[in-house]
Amino acid sequence: MAYDLNELHERIDLCRTKGAALNEEIVKVAGQSIKHWLTVFGPGAGAILAKMTAVPTVALRSEIGMIVNEQRAILDALACALANRNGANHTNDVYFPITRDKAGFDELGRRKIRKLSQQDQDIIEALLPWGTEDGGHPYLFQLHEVDRVRKHQKLLRWATIGGAFATSSGHIGMMQSAQVAFQEIGKEERLAFFSNATCDIGVRFGLVYAEPTAVDGHNVAACLHAFNDTVEAVVTAFD
Repeated sequence: MAYDLNELHERIDLCRTKGAALNEEIVKVAGQSIKHWLTVFGPGAGAILAKMTAVPTVALRSEIGMIVNEQRAILDALACALANRNGANHTNDVYFPITRDKAGFDELGRRKIRKLSQQDQDIIEALLPWGTEDGGHPYLFQLHEVDRVRKHQKLLRWATIGGAFATSSGHIGMMQSAQVAFQEIGKEERLAFFSNATCDIGVRFGLVYAEPTAVDGHNVAACLHAFNDTVEAVVTAFD
């Protein structure tokens, strides 16, 4: 581990610790914010209905956003550290470039790392720090977009999703179910309709991103973990 990157690794570890603790809270909130019940039509037949009773607290949304912001900030701090390695005394215009497409990287991104050594610039380009629609890295642009929305629009554009599934041995003659996104308090939704069931049926709820488009429908806790792994891999590439 390079000495000048020690603090960045410590920040990554802190994000991981906070994210793991927050994951338990996210699961708890997702489950507690949805009320669900069974409507029986006849023997082995019925429907599972549900409605949202509360939204994630601003404290939770803020904490999620702060972790994302720190993950993104670590990458900019990395770029500045690399510029310092190359003898730069002023790094106010140095950033870790993440763009929507390769053309944006070539036009704007390269300017942000012009004070880095050519070798380090090449490593960053090889990481493909642009959107997946243009063949880019699977998580860097997503991280950038989530942080951008958090800073300039809303802390967290979210939805709580729910779904039904069999939880024991037995069979279901017919079951119609789908993941349902809950964003409106009190609106009743049907998670599943089933008939000829001899097994238990359970429900599962989770918190997902509703926006930005790059992460629409992605599990929030899973994204925090993936973003942290990504940032750690990027920093480690320069150790």
